[in-house]
Amino acid sequence: MSENTLDMRLDLSLDVTQMSCPLPLIRIKKAVKDMKPGAVLQVVGNDPIFEETVKDFCEENKHEIVGRNQEGRNVTLLIKV
Repeated sequence: MSENTLDMRLDLSLDVTQMSCPLPLIRIKKAVKDMKPGAVLQVVGNDPIFEETVKDFCEENKHEIVGRNQEGRNVTLLIKV
């Protein structure tokens, strides 16, 4: 996973900032359900457990985090479905 590889082709982008868990995870689950294998989802969140929760979700569902960036409290993750 690259720290600043956010220049990939994105298939969908979600902004879940200002949402507390589990809401970001619910939105992510709903989004990836309709995405094709290999598609890339960009998601931005700032809940304190956002990144940890998304990493666990990706491991459980065989998705891959292929990019990460952080600006202040906002963390941007690229998830390859």
